Amino acid sequence: FEVSYLILTAIYFFEFCYRAYRFYPHFFLEVWSYINFISIVSSLVSLTLWYVYMPILQDFLTKDDFGQPYKLRKLRGYTQWYLRASALATLTISLRVMQFLSETSSRVKLLLTTLGISAKNMILY
Repeated sequence: FEVSYLILTAIYFFEFCYRAYRFYPHFFLEVWSYINFISIVSSLVSLTLWYVYMPILQDFLTKDDFGQPYKLRKLRGYTQWYLRASALATLTISLRVMQFLSETSSRVKLLLTTLGISAKNMILY
């Protein structure tokens, strides 16, 4: 699954770069461009954390290192960063899917409008 996620993220990254180059001045005036950028970056950070720290975590689980609290705290910090990055990636990907669906359904468009109005409060939360 992670390999396909990496390939799709890379494809979306190149498509993002193409659109940014092709529609340069107007491309960065849309909020969706920034959401797409945040989605790509958070996906790449999530995948990087997965590939870098997953062997360390699997090594920790196979050895008898549970008695060493400093290693457990270190791995807990890595896991928390991974969960934060992947949660942000999931949120922005779901927003992109809703944006795509809003062109076909008025209910999804209403949901996106409501989310846009409450986005300020969600960011503060």
